[in-house]
Amino acid sequence: MRIVPRVAMPLAMVAVIASCRHLADAPIGVAFPMEPGQSVNVTGTHMTLTFVRVESDSRCPRDVTCIQAGEAVATFAASGIVQQPDAIELHLPGGTAADTTVWTQYHDYRLRLVTLEPEPAGGIRTDSTAYQATVIVRR
Repeated sequence: MRIVPRVAMPLAMVAVIASCRHLADAPIGVAFPMEPGQSVNVTGTHMTLTFVRVESDSRCPRDVTCIQAGEAVATFAASGIVQQPDAIELHLPGGTAADTTVWTQYHDYRLRLVTLEPEPAGGIRTDSTAYQATVIVRR
């Protein structure tokens, strides 16, 4: 697990903003989609998960031949388990089947970034607000 201390203040702001909105529920053990800024309550846990942003996306564009597959890194804020929200980086290796990506341990839970859409396209920069992440949380 990689907790990123440099984003502590923005995470506090995310937690305040999220507390003002109605949160959707996402069942534990089932993959669910999220957009940047969206928060969900993970049912069966005390965790609220917020999709903060995509930190980087170096996955090989779908219309380009690459010598490396690259990876995408997305930051999520987890709150409700500890007093201050924690930043969690989830990694999605490019060119890898979703069921083979690495789980990230967070307290008693495991999180996985299953997909990140859209996939990169050659010569086109993806707007950071256009991403949709699919995440799964398990015990």
